[in-house]
Amino acid sequence: MKPIYTFEIADDLNKYHADITYFHTQIKDFQKYLEDYFQLKDIPNGVFWTSRFVMEEVLEKPVPAFTRDEAIYMCAVQDYWAQYFIALLPESLKDKYTSYYSEHTKDEMLAILGHELAHHIDLFLAEFDEEHPTCEDMWFEEGMATYLPRKFFFDDELFNDIYHLEKSLYEYYLNEFGDLPLEHFTYDIYSHSKEYIMFHYWMSFIKVTQFVSHVDGDVSRLFKLYHDWDTEGRKISLSHYFETHI
Repeated sequence: MKPIYTFEIADDLNKYHADITYFHTQIKDFQKYLEDYFQLKDIPNGVFWTSRFVMEEVLEKPVPAFTRDEAIYMCAVQDYWAQYFIALLPESLKDKYTSYYSEHTKDEMLAILGHELAHHIDLFLAEFDEEHPTCEDMWFEEGMATYLPRKFFFDDELFNDIYHLEKSLYEYYLNEFGDLPLEHFTYDIYSHSKEYIMFHYWMSFIKVTQFVSHVDGDVSRLFKLYHDWDTEGRKISLSHYFETHI
């Protein structure tokens, strides 16, 4: 994938070039991993690296990264990412977790670039160009696309740190948003607050991590069950299918 620079201020190219080069160097190994084990065939043509202004005001996206069929779009500004993450922390968790984002924003950005790339593997059932995509398995795709790069790039300690951090956030916001089912993760969430949006991502990552642990870390087995659920006609929810077949 080629880096493509889309900044409204010319000097920003020099400001972020070293970090962008680092991300592209690191993502190559993950790309190979997805090609070898998860049927990554249609690789995006490039990554559009841009600013907060372009992401929010021009592209009008509520999150600082997303993917389309042809390319990935990422905000290149580490300070903005750190602010975005820290702003999600309620006061009761700020003292405990602010330091994580201060120290590991770059790690999280790399994992999120991997997340966007993981969306392109052929093992997921949804297609980018579907006019009216079903959302029954959206939680699984988003959760797995979060799990795979974190498991690949992070050591066990860092992976456990982010798991427990996001589990704490999920449990905190349960009081505000309620105990929603995984299948509540649909495209409708993006019209809500960023806390509500991220609540669904945290929930999906936590549940996927737990399901993977139930199959002794064998992600391929979980994908097989996922496809069995589809082949058998999706008679029950995917989450219930996992619970009854693992």
